[in-house]
Amino acid sequence: GVHVTPQLVTSDHARRVRWNLNTDTPIPQEEPSGDNPPDGTPIDYALPADARQVAIEVRDAAGALVRRYASDDLIAPPLADRNIPDYWIRPAQQVQRTRGMHRLVWDLRHASPAGADLSYPIAAVFANTPAEPRGALVPPGRYVVRLTVDGTVVERPLVVRPDPTVRATAAALRTQYQLLIRLAAGLTEAHGLQRRLDAVRKQVQDRRAAGAQVTAALAPLDSALIPLERGAGTRPAPGRLLAGLQQLFDQIEAVDALPTAAQLAEAASHLRHVAALSSGVEALAGVINRTVNPALRVLGADAINSTER
Repeated sequence: GVHVTPQLVTSDHARRVRWNLNTDTPIPQEEPSGDNPPDGTPIDYALPADARQVAIEVRDAAGALVRRYASDDLIAPPLADRNIPDYWIRPAQQVQRTRGMHRLVWDLRHASPAGADLSYPIAAVFANTPAEPRGALVPPGRYVVRLTVDGTVVERPLVVRPDPTVRATAAALRTQYQLLIRLAAGLTEAHGLQRRLDAVRKQVQDRRAAGAQVTAALAPLDSALIPLERGAGTRPAPGRLLAGLQQLFDQIEAVDALPTAAQLAEAASHLRHVAALSSGVEALAGVINRTVNPALRVLGADAINSTER
């Protein structure tokens, strides 16, 4: 048969506009109202036949990955601790791999930072409220949308244009964006470090049930672990560090403006704390592997996994 290439259609440009600036509860669902345009830019694609795997990527002018959606992505359920009506929630998008036309809307953002404490804002839109915080809004510029269908690649250009009502310069938006990317990376790293500490603490508690000798062998680990869990010097405990990073991310991301000197200083401080926590966790792993685990093996006890999350 004749091979038919998948088709990809994007708008020639997308407008970088903040979609919902409401700060109060949404319009009641029974009140007649219209829909806003899509929150970002639609990406339309057509598959000539059912596919095994479909991926849509957005890359910047340098080729760096900005956002990726794939047909095998796990769809996150609504947040478990929500205190809002379910009809507020935006349905999850799924990349389809069946024959025919499909649409996905990229919201001109990175994915939410891994480790962020997600929640639904009170400033909701009926049936279209995403969990916050979302990822950084990309700056104006040139991007590429790449569709990959079972190894076949189709690309289309996309230009993200600025909001004409925003007075911030392109340089200011670029500086803001770069700082947000660093904060998101710090948030992700701090979350992973906290999970490693939690995993070590659980293993310590489990091993102590084996008796006094094992508990004594764990003493050097406790001495190194407790300062990391509680914070030391100016470095806060991991939970407070995560909260501070997310609060600063939210503040900077909320407006289209150059970050203030105070925000830049606070960001630098938080990121130094993340680096210090990372160094501390690696030092803890050294104590575990060089001192604690050999002693546990002599006693016939299970070793501690210092990399588990």
